[in-house]
Amino acid sequence: MARLLFVTGTSPDVRRGSGTFVGISVLAEALRQAGHTVTTLAPEARGGPISLAQRLAFNVRARRAAREAPGMDAVVGFDMDGVFLAGGNARRVVAVKGGLAEEARFERGAARLRLTIEARLEARNVRKADRVIATSAYSKGRIVEDYGAAEERVTVVPEPIDLLRWQRALEGNADTPEEGTILCVAHLYPRKDVSTLLDAVARLPPSARLSVVGTGPERRRLERRARGLGLEDRAAFLGHVPFERLLSEYRRASVFCLESLSRGDRPLTVRTSLARRGSRSSAGDDGQAPSSGARAATPAGRGLPA
Repeated sequence: MARLLFVTGTSPDVRRGSGTFVGISVLAEALRQAGHTVTTLAPEARGGPISLAQRLAFNVRARRAAREAPGMDAVVGFDMDGVFLAGGNARRVVAVKGGLAEEARFERGAARLRLTIEARLEARNVRKADRVIATSAYSKGRIVEDYGAAEERVTVVPEPIDLLRWQRALEGNADTPEEGTILCVAHLYPRKDVSTLLDAVARLPPSARLSVVGTGPERRRLERRARGLGLEDRAAFLGHVPFERLLSEYRRASVFCLESLSRGDRPLTVRTSLARRGSRSSAGDDGQAPSSGARAATPAGRGLPA
């Protein structure tokens, strides 16, 4: 069985780490259940988002920590993380969770600048890797084009989800679908384009209701947009909610919709919505979120200081 070292600078907190750390955790647990040994280097959980300086500092410390974990068969860096690791006998694998260069195209201001810097480090990480993992055929194409990776070194492995766990949890919930209830679960970044979803809801009959689960830098602007469209009583921004409340929202929704400008987004939330039998959801034909040009809405880690 393999001994694997995971390196991720994403916050080990869904509120601040988005779905990325969820996907990494599910993958690590699945590998452990298959008999492999997985050690995770990640920032210590703490309040507030992780800044670029903190993420760079984490990667410097990860270089030293990786030397103290010898005998690994492979080191798996996620996105730009692991970029400073020294060469060794272990195979170098980089798992790109969406593509920072792709994400930067849809941001603005300081967020775009940060993503552009991180994308350059991600490109360096990709070029040093023995193997690169993409979450879809589309993402593979972006990695090849944006980072100059050789196509034969990039393998597509869809984002994992603990489907059985979600099915059991959703089916055990007492809530029933409410006609006209639309659910969106996302971190509120500009590329998620929730404003387009608000525009769509404003054109639906008054009985249509929207619940948005998640937080992020766009929340206040989106709340103002909702008020401007007269959706005060029809659009609810719930923020980050506990797991039981999230289950309830999924169960009550008659339609799940994830709008996105970027096809590189990894729709863990879409797959979760499909875990409920008979659900109606939106997704691209390659497992990615649909882009704005093709919208569709159908009925135990080891901590390092950040």
